[in-house]
Amino acid sequence: MKNKQIISIVLFVFTLHSCTSNNEIDRTDIVSESLGNDQYTLTDTQFKSAGMKLGKLLTSKFNDVIEANGIIDVQPNYQASVSSYFGGTVIEIRLITGQKVQKGQTLFVLENPEFVEIQQEYLETKSKLTYLKVDFERQERLAKDKASSQKKYLKAETEYQMNLVTLKSIHQKLLLMNINPDKLTIDNIQTSIHIKSPISGYVSKININKGAFVNSSQPAMHIVNMDKLHVELNIYEKDLPFVKEKQHIQFKIQGQPSDDFSARVEQINKSIDPENRTIRVHGKIEKSNYNANLTPGMYVSAKIFTTAVTKKCLPQDAIVEINKKYYVLVAGNSLNSTYVFSQKEVTVGATQNELTEILNVSDFEKDATFLVKGSFNLIAE
Repeated sequence: MKNKQIISIVLFVFTLHSCTSNNEIDRTDIVSESLGNDQYTLTDTQFKSAGMKLGKLLTSKFNDVIEANGIIDVQPNYQASVSSYFGGTVIEIRLITGQKVQKGQTLFVLENPEFVEIQQEYLETKSKLTYLKVDFERQERLAKDKASSQKKYLKAETEYQMNLVTLKSIHQKLLLMNINPDKLTIDNIQTSIHIKSPISGYVSKININKGAFVNSSQPAMHIVNMDKLHVELNIYEKDLPFVKEKQHIQFKIQGQPSDDFSARVEQINKSIDPENRTIRVHGKIEKSNYNANLTPGMYVSAKIFTTAVTKKCLPQDAIVEINKKYYVLVAGNSLNSTYVFSQKEVTVGATQNELTEILNVSDFEKDATFLVKGSFNLIAE
């Protein structure tokens, strides 16, 4: 560490509040003198007024960190592309992008004359089946009594069974149209059908317009359940042995000044991408971290915290960086209610949870005391 000839005065201004009869505020200036050779002295009043604190080296667990990139995604079972089994003209769209929707809620309405024809066919087949059933049962009795030929009985049975199959087929078709066949009568035939959401979630995309004709199976809307978001990360194969389930993940949205989000490793893919030599890691986002800013498809940068190692450290506030070097203030013996500090260079390692690893611990006394709050105000070039 370079020697510094310091002949300076570090000025600290603080406000002392006192209860006086005229409610005035007294202001006192505190002066700390640099003694040279990187030593500083403070009175007890200065120390307390500046809110400074002392502390010793701490012992804390630090995790090795694996850097990874990926995206926000949703499990396949919790997103749906909505389409219709039947083509029709869009006459109503009941939701907009971003709106919340419940499972079974109507998304849009289609109209088509063919819908009327299907319902008509169902009612006609149902009516005809009533007659065919009666005739079949009559022919069955006559055949048993040998009062009619077996041929007529078999013909009546065949016609009845064929119409029964047709009726059940149309019955299922009406269910796909969200029309209740059991309540269908000649008086309530519908010209339109309601397309409903298969899951609860949010509308993420709308591909249709009012008045447009939508073909069967054409994707019309996309629904995403935002409560089931997760992160899909890519790690290099060299890092695979160190990544385990339930390890902590900390990630940020790339390109946004957002806060850190938390997740846990839930699943590790068993196959390696042959081109990039990467492996996919599935991370479950913690519920407390669900945020309106998280949207499927967003790119993220993440850290996976792996093996925990116990290390000696100090609070970040105890360390000051000057010209890419790091310094701390070590407390000396107090005299006459004063504090004396010596500036020492430190070699730092990892920083986690506002604690910084100290690599050159052997350079300090075992019971050394450090200024852990307020160092920045004292150390100067």
